[in-house]
Amino acid sequence: VRRNVLIEFEKRFKIHGLDVECKIHLPKAKACLISGPNGIGKSSFIQFLKIHQTEFFKEQALIFVDQFPLHPLNQISFKEIKDQLQSFRHEENSLFEEFEKLVYDFENKSVRDLSGGQKQLVKILIGLYLGGDIFIFDEPLQYLDQKNMSQIVLLLKRLKQQNKTLLIVEHQSNSLEELIDHKIVVSRDDKVRIHDRI
Repeated sequence: VRRNVLIEFEKRFKIHGLDVECKIHLPKAKACLISGPNGIGKSSFIQFLKIHQTEFFKEQALIFVDQFPLHPLNQISFKEIKDQLQSFRHEENSLFEEFEKLVYDFENKSVRDLSGGQKQLVKILIGLYLGGDIFIFDEPLQYLDQKNMSQIVLLLKRLKQQNKTLLIVEHQSNSLEELIDHKIVVSRDDKVRIHDRI
């Protein structure tokens, strides 16, 4: 593996019964966008990385902010979630203190009672609270209004400045143009192909 590359692999596997051919490298401390049409398997690829993270990411702490509900954490408030997850923190990050203000207005409400945008902010801030080396986001701007979207884009930029590696699936990728260093393309013909370029 080259020095500036975090992981590099070529692998064939199946996602939902479809053959997948994957040949990628992830550069260290960069923001990578996974792009491709809706329904092609980008989120499934994220879940594949989640399941096989110890195989590909040997010594790094990964944080996944995906589209799944926060079961069973959705029964409690963000403040209570912090208390429950305190012993799982990989590191304390000053960015958490800075961006925690985004949830102050509803940090004591049960997550299940929050709007879609509020839940999205909670999920992102839980990831930031836990801390890690690699942050993998599946549609981080989903459900956010323009003001909060701008704040999350700023947060992603600041994570990159801290030499964190970001892997992002985002359909509103025009909002991330200044952030993205590297693109991974998902395409499909007779199989799904995940490549740095087609």
